[in-house]
Amino acid sequence: MRRDLRLYWIGQSSTSVGSAFTAVAIPLIAVQTVGATGVQMGLLTAASSLSVLLFGLPLATLADRLPRKRPWLIGAELVAAAAVGVVALGVAGNWVDVGLLAAFAFVLGCLGALTEAVYFAHLGSIVDRDGQTRARAHLQSGEFVGDLTGRGLAGPLIAITGPVGALLVNIGTRLISALCLVRIAAPERPTSPTGRRVRPADLLAGFRAIGDSPYLRRLAPFLAVSQVMRGMVAALTALFVLTVLEVPALWYGALFVVSGLCGLAGSLVAARLADRVVPQRLATVGFAGVAATTALLPLASGPLPLAMAVAAFGLGLPIFCGAVANVGMVGFAGRELGEEVLGRFSASFQLVGTLAFILGSVAAGLLSEIIGIRPTLWAAVVIGLLALILLPAARHGAGPQTAAPRTATPRPETSQSDTSQSETSQSETSQTATPRTEPDRTVQPQAAAPRTTAARRTGTGPDAVVPRSASASPAAETTRSTAWDGDPDRRAVAESPTTTAADNRPEVAR
Repeated sequence: MRRDLRLYWIGQSSTSVGSAFTAVAIPLIAVQTVGATGVQMGLLTAASSLSVLLFGLPLATLADRLPRKRPWLIGAELVAAAAVGVVALGVAGNWVDVGLLAAFAFVLGCLGALTEAVYFAHLGSIVDRDGQTRARAHLQSGEFVGDLTGRGLAGPLIAITGPVGALLVNIGTRLISALCLVRIAAPERPTSPTGRRVRPADLLAGFRAIGDSPYLRRLAPFLAVSQVMRGMVAALTALFVLTVLEVPALWYGALFVVSGLCGLAGSLVAARLADRVVPQRLATVGFAGVAATTALLPLASGPLPLAMAVAAFGLGLPIFCGAVANVGMVGFAGRELGEEVLGRFSASFQLVGTLAFILGSVAAGLLSEIIGIRPTLWAAVVIGLLALILLPAARHGAGPQTAAPRTATPRPETSQSDTSQSETSQSETSQTATPRTEPDRTVQPQAAAPRTTAARRTGTGPDAVVPRSASASPAAETTRSTAWDGDPDRRAVAESPTTTAADNRPEVAR
C-alpha cells in the first residue's frame, strides 16, 4: 500500500473508531437520558438526512468545481469534531435535549453531503482509475475494523465514564484523521473548470448520468424503495434493542461487534472478487442480500443471549451484503463516470435515497405508536422484499464493460503521383492486417478497460451512495455501508447514496 493511501486508510479508520463510539452513545443519550419516544427517534433519524435533501445537490455541484478537495475534507473533520464537542458539553451540563441532538445530526449530515461528493475525486488523486475498486475495498476494510473496535470498547467505556467519554474519543479520532489528510503528499489533479458560473443545468448532471446508464436507470427505483425499509429499521433499532429485547446499556455496543465483523468480512470478500467479478454484479447480489437478511432482526426473541445473537446477525448480515454492494458501486462509478460528474452523481443518488429514507424513518415512528415496534419492523422487511422485484439483473450493466469498437487510424493523404503505389501497398496491408486485427476485436466481458468520456456517458454506473458517507448523523452513524453509506457520522458511497443498513444509515457513509 502506497504511503499516501496508507495515510488515508489510517485517517478513515481512525474516524470510524470515534464514530462508532458516538453511534453507540447517541441512541443511549436519546433513549435513556432524554427519554425520546418512537416519533422523536424517527424525527432524529430523519434530521441527518434532511440536510442531504436540502443541500446535497448544491454542495455536490460546488465540490465538483473545487480545484482542491483535500482542504475541504480536513475542514469537515474539524467542524465535525467541534459539533461533537458541543453535544459533549450539553450532556455534561445536563442541558441536552432532542432538539440539540437533531441539530447535531443535521450538521453532520451537511458535512456528510460535502465529503461524500468530494470523496471519489479525492481518491482519484491518490490511486489511478484501475486501482480504485481494490483501494476502496481496503479503505472499507479499515473502516469496518475501526467500527468493530469502537463498538467493542464503547459499552465498557460508557459504563465507566458515561456518554461524555465516548464523545471525547470521537473528537480525538477526528483530529487524527485531519492530521493524516494534511500529511498526504500526492498533488491533486484539477477535475473541473472553475471559471464558469454554476447553471441550473449543472445541478442535474448527476441525474443525466443515471438516465444515460441502463443499469443505473433500473437500479434507482429499487434503491428508493429499499431505502424506505432502511429508514424504518434505522429509526427503531435502538428502541427495539433497548426496550423490546431489554438489552442492558453495557451490552448495547457489544451487540454490534458481530456487525463490525460482518462488515469487515464483506469488504475482504469484495476485495478478492473485485478483479474477477464485474462491479455491477457485486452490487446487485449485495443489494439483494441486504433486503433478504434484514428479516432476521424482528425474529429476535426468547432468552436474552439467544435474542442478542439473532439481533446481532440481523444487524450484521445486511452490513456484510451492503459492504459487497458498496465496493461494487464504487468500482462501477470509478470506471464508467467522468471525474467531473462523480460528485453530482453521488449526490443525485443520495437525494433520491435520502427522501425515501426520511419517509421510512418518520413512517416507522408513527406506525410504531399504533401497531408496536416489532410489527413495524416486519412491515419494513416486507417492503424490502417487495423491492427485489425492481432489482435489475447484472446483465443490464454489461454494456459498459465491453470496450468500444476500435477505429482505424486515418492514413495520410498521398499525391496523385503516388496513387497506384499507395493502392498496391494498401491492398497488401489489408490482406495482412485483417487476420491480425480481427482477434483483437474480441474483448473479454469482465476486462473493463478505461473508457473515454463519451463511452462513460453511454455506459452503466453505481449506488449512491452509495457510496460512502462522510460525516453524517448519529442515528445513521451506526452503520457504514450500505448503498451509499447513509450512516451519518461517516462516509458510505457512495460513495455511495450507498452510501449504507443495520445501523441503517441512508446509505450515505461516515
